[in-house]
Amino acid sequence: MRDLYKRLGVSSGASQGEIQSAAARCSDQKLIKDVNVILLDPRKRLVYHAAHRTLQSIADVRALQGNSMASGLMDSTCPDFWKAGNKLDPDLLWRGTNQAIATEEAASLPRSTSNKLLMWFLTGGLAVSFFLFYVNDEVAKPKSMSSPQPLGVSEILEKIKRRQAQEAEAAQPRLSPQVPAPTPETFPATGTVERFTRKPGLAPLTIITSAGSNYYVKLFNTASNENVLAVYVVGGYPISIQAPLGSYELRYACGTTWCGSQDLFGPQTTCSRADSTFTFAETADGYTGYTVQLIMQQNGNLSTSSLNKANF
Repeated sequence: MRDLYKRLGVSSGASQGEIQSAAARCSDQKLIKDVNVILLDPRKRLVYHAAHRTLQSIADVRALQGNSMASGLMDSTCPDFWKAGNKLDPDLLWRGTNQAIATEEAASLPRSTSNKLLMWFLTGGLAVSFFLFYVNDEVAKPKSMSSPQPLGVSEILEKIKRRQAQEAEAAQPRLSPQVPAPTPETFPATGTVERFTRKPGLAPLTIITSAGSNYYVKLFNTASNENVLAVYVVGGYPISIQAPLGSYELRYACGTTWCGSQDLFGPQTTCSRADSTFTFAETADGYTGYTVQLIMQQNGNLSTSSLNKANF
């Protein structure tokens, strides 16, 4: 096996563009053909790259031991990966893995054991090297450096299959849980009042609406922003209630299909608030009160603003 990266003059991490540029400058037609077939095909390059890294690791092992050749096999079939027995960094004995081997551990590794380990790599062939590239966490980290126990091909294939299934599952888009549609409920009788304060209702409040929609009206204390009162109004039917003394902001939701106090009128809910403040106070003659017409009309004196349903 030839080192196509080395012969082309690029690094193993070169981009497709860098490889194409280097091939354009090359005069070796056989090398150009191999580059086009292998390095410029993403799938074939992945397989070649795995074998390339494994052979580099084998060469590093031999060089670390001071052996330039692997019984004549490295120089005869993979001459581009031949390395002189110069001293390498033993902390990076296994290239392509995350496990570093300390210098003293590498030095104490029995020669016969390391030779067996090397021959196991060689006799496994490029196909097994490709498998090892994917499962180096399991294969390249034996529990005992003195007696590595490589996995069988069927076991490796099974692990690869499981990992591919996990990656495919992780790549699937995550769907947001579906929120169930609000359940319609019977709208309470018009004039039904809900009170959330201990203050008694003393001041008069009349609400007039048009037919076609129902209304859920609330009074919020302007100082604390707390809801003190809510009243249900069937469209077209005026209602009169007693409000507690104080200053309030009037908010209302309207729609046709009532779905409860949380979902209001479902997706079709329209929420608004009055821009004026309503102050109910005691006077010498009794109490100040209001008549509010929630009906769009010309020359009206009550302006309103849209309100987000979450702030209702």
